[in-house]
Amino acid sequence: MVGNDSAKWDASPTFYAEVTYANTGQPSIASSTTYSTAGSFTVASIPSATQTIIETWGAGGAGGGSNANPGAGSGGAGGQYAKKTLTGLSGNKTLVVGTGGAGASGAAGGRGASTTWDGTVVVAAGGQGGAIDAGTPGQGNSVACVGDTCNAGGSGGTGVNGGSAGGGGEGACSTGNGNPASGATGGGGCDGGDGATGVATDGTGASGTTPGGGGAGGVSTGAPNRAGGAG
Repeated sequence: MVGNDSAKWDASPTFYAEVTYANTGQPSIASSTTYSTAGSFTVASIPSATQTIIETWGAGGAGGGSNANPGAGSGGAGGQYAKKTLTGLSGNKTLVVGTGGAGASGAAGGRGASTTWDGTVVVAAGGQGGAIDAGTPGQGNSVACVGDTCNAGGSGGTGVNGGSAGGGGEGACSTGNGNPASGATGGGGCDGGDGATGVATDGTGASGTTPGGGGAGGVSTGAPNRAGGAG
C-alpha cells in the first residue's frame, strides 16, 4: 500500500518506508509518500526539490519454533531504522521494502529482509530470527545499516521450555534503538513496531507489528511441532 501526504511528514509511522521531497528554507514539504507493504517500487525523483529524505525500517525477525515436549521458542529481533538526506537526485530510483521473517515448524525463525533505497545508498537491515526451544533469541544490532542515522532493533526474549515463549524485540525507533523484549513480553514504547508477546499455551507464536516488530516464539506441549510468529 502506498499513501501520499503532500502536506507534512507522518510522525506516527504505520509503514516501512517514507520518501519526502523538501525545499531548503521553506516551511512546506513538496511531497511525502509512505510505503506500507513489502515489494519493489519505482520512485520518480522530483528535480525541483532541493532535498530528498529517505526513512526506512527493516522487517522484523521471526520467533523460533519448538520441537521439544514441552518447548518454547525464543523471540525474533526488531528491524533496523535508517534515515538519509540526499541532494541533487534525478531520474527513477528503486525502493525495496523488505518482507518480515517467516516462522517454520520446529525450526529457527527466519531473518527479516532489508529495506533499501537505490541499491545500497540507504539500507535498514532486517531483524535476526529467534532459535528453537529456549535457544538464543534474535539479537538487535546496527550491523550493515547505511544512512546518516542508523538505529538498532530490540533483541528478542528467551523462551522457557515448559513455560512461555520469548517475546519479539521492538522495531528500531526513529529516535534511538528499539526496546528489547523482557522474557515473554514483547518490546514496545516508541514509533517502531511492537514485538509480539509470547504465551505458554500450545500453538504458533504471534506476529510482530509494523514497522519492524519481531515475532514471538512458538510453544509445543507435545506433537505436532510448532512455528514461531512472523516478523
